[in-house]
Amino acid sequence: MKLNVKFWYYILIDIMCFAVSFFAAALLRFDMSYGEAMGFLLSASPVYYAVLAVSVFGFGFFFGTYRTLYVNISFRDVLRQLKLVACSVILAYVCHHFFRYAISMSITCMFGFLYFFTTLAVRCVEHVYKMLVLAKKASGAEVSRVLVVGAGHAGSMLIHMLTTRPDMCLLPVAVVDDDNAKQNMTISGIRVLGKTRDITKIAKDCRADEIIIAIPSATSVQLKAIFENCKGCEIPVKSFGSLMDFHEFMSGSRKSLKNLSIEDLLFRDSVKPDMSAVSDYINGKSVLVTGGAGSIGSEICRQVLEYGCRYLVIMDINENGLFFLQNDLLASYPQERFCVRVGSVRDKVRMDYLFKSHKFDIVFHAAAHKHVPLMEDNVFEAVKNNVFGTKNTIECCIENGTEKFVLISTDKAVNPTNIMGATKRAAELLVQRYNGRGCELAAVRFGNVLGSNGSVIPIFRRQIEAGGPVTVTHRNIMRYFMTIPEAVSLVLNAGVSARGGEVFVLDMGEPVGIYDLACNMIELAGLKLDRDIKIEFTGLRPGEKMFEELKLDNEQCTRTAHDKIFIMHAATPTDKVDGDIENLDELLSRDSSEEELRSAIFDTISIDFEESARHGSDISEFSEIK
Repeated sequence: MKLNVKFWYYILIDIMCFAVSFFAAALLRFDMSYGEAMGFLLSASPVYYAVLAVSVFGFGFFFGTYRTLYVNISFRDVLRQLKLVACSVILAYVCHHFFRYAISMSITCMFGFLYFFTTLAVRCVEHVYKMLVLAKKASGAEVSRVLVVGAGHAGSMLIHMLTTRPDMCLLPVAVVDDDNAKQNMTISGIRVLGKTRDITKIAKDCRADEIIIAIPSATSVQLKAIFENCKGCEIPVKSFGSLMDFHEFMSGSRKSLKNLSIEDLLFRDSVKPDMSAVSDYINGKSVLVTGGAGSIGSEICRQVLEYGCRYLVIMDINENGLFFLQNDLLASYPQERFCVRVGSVRDKVRMDYLFKSHKFDIVFHAAAHKHVPLMEDNVFEAVKNNVFGTKNTIECCIENGTEKFVLISTDKAVNPTNIMGATKRAAELLVQRYNGRGCELAAVRFGNVLGSNGSVIPIFRRQIEAGGPVTVTHRNIMRYFMTIPEAVSLVLNAGVSARGGEVFVLDMGEPVGIYDLACNMIELAGLKLDRDIKIEFTGLRPGEKMFEELKLDNEQCTRTAHDKIFIMHAATPTDKVDGDIENLDELLSRDSSEEELRSAIFDTISIDFEESARHGSDISEFSEIK
């Protein structure tokens, strides 16, 4: 074992502790008589000293006392010193009783007691010095008074860290916990003053500047209940508790104390479905993901690589998005397992080249123009990309023997009131029309995904950080939300279950009121609605519904083996699709107006535009899959 400077430092310290403890034990034995104590020490047998020295330092080596860095003294360190002293005293007793060595057991026992405390004390000096230095550095900084919610393991760890790291400038002043047994108890000197229902009163009484929830096992329902009790405080609410949070906090980073987010309240309990069937199916397959640089497409790429695809081709027209995704994937997967290709699904020649260069087993078609208001002003581009891009990809799958094609669709394709939804519904009809020609074609329909490009939550967050106002189109507007990983997991499961021609729908849970969402996000930031941040109603944007639907009026819903995946059944005629697509192609090729193209696309999906505009406008009509 290589011995470093710290090793010799601790040896020297323990030699000094040995001498001081032995002398102090002799003084105690002879009623603090210096002369009698010195007489005993000078007359004691060298064997006595040798037995104690060998046992103390020998057991010190054995138990690893000199291989430990004492940045903080833990309970394990205390137990180790206690075992060392106990073993030394027992060895001294054995030598005295069985081998008849002249050993004073009264002095030995007092020596063990004193040696235990002196060695621990000197090992705390480094930590105390560090605390004093950090406190001096932090003395000029502004200190926030913290109310901790949760007196369990995470809460105890947080309070201990806050009380021993003054440089963090966070001072715990009180704890709340719903466990009756913990009431009026203290953690590192901080008292448990009540339950979560008392948060508002306790926060005001203790003049807390922020609240930290340290309950990592809390469900979204429990967090919502705690948050409701925090609303009256008008101070920021943060969360702490994961292993990563602890490691970041140990390094002195306040980033581990994250603002309690709307994602925690709405999506904390999302459950990843059983992915064994997905793993079995995708393992060893060659996969193409179009639109792979987007929010959904990039997550599909990550998951198919995780589940063992043989080779992945990621295609997108977004060069920057592909560049960042490639760098991200290279951190986890070898370059030999995937490649990125710049290109558009509107380019049939480029698509043909890709399909001939790689024999794809599965294609996930996520490429689409998705922003509703933007597509209202760019009808031609929406039709080219969402309709003919899908048609090109499907034709390439059929021509090159691809096993399965999965279209990523949207709830906006149901009774669409906008050009984006209409084009995605036309893409669903293409899936049903072309199915049965050598490739299993299916579509998966779902609503908004949390954190996707253009999602309302990051927009609200930026507006709040800028000081407002927060813009909401209508007070009663509602939307479905799902996390990206959960949505993609269900998409992959639906794709594996597909046998051709299905339109799968994902159970999006309960719809969320966008106005309520904005109010909660403002309060989570510790701000007061109308006092600190205002909400402005801007009116529905072109083509926007009050609420989205997940099934057509004539569709019947059946469950699959997965609780959150349904299949929509409808007697939808697709005979006219070929003629309608030819008509759209002709309108694109000549100098036609956007209104002509808009009318044609709605005719393609057999929906009267005026009648369709009625859907989603009356909140009383809202219905959901159960």
